Amino acid sequence: MEMNASAIGKVRKKRQTLISVLPSQISVPKKGGFTLVELLVVISIIGLLAGLTIPAIKKGLDAAKTAKCANNLKQMGVGFQRFAAENDGNLPMAWFNDGYPGWPGWDVLILDYLEVGTKGASGNRVYSETIPAPLLCPADTCLS
Repeated sequence: MEMNASAIGKVRKKRQTLISVLPSQISVPKKGGFTLVELLVVISIIGLLAGLTIPAIKKGLDAAKTAKCANNLKQMGVGFQRFAAENDGNLPMAWFNDGYPGWPGWDVLILDYLEVGTKGASGNRVYSETIPAPLLCPADTCLS
């Protein structure tokens, strides 16, 4: 099948006409935003990452509360040692605050040695809290 020169010329002319017409007549829509599928994928990835990090953050906070509680126990031990050093090796009585009316309990007696509160005008410590912080464990939710 041989094509003559006039047929080849017509095909070339049609091709040139199509090529010159296509860019001006056909408009390709520009992508201006995200598709719904892309948006759902991003939201699911963010949800997955949040689901992985929130328990880790909670675990870290619990570890910090446990460390603070251990530090409070250590400070109470130091307070007992300081009390004993100033009282001929004797520890405070074993009842808790107001165990016997008129007698302070061990918790009140060691507060000065824990350096809780501020010094008042008379030189004694003034306590503003009902239960001082070193006597509480931050992990206990029922007391806070």
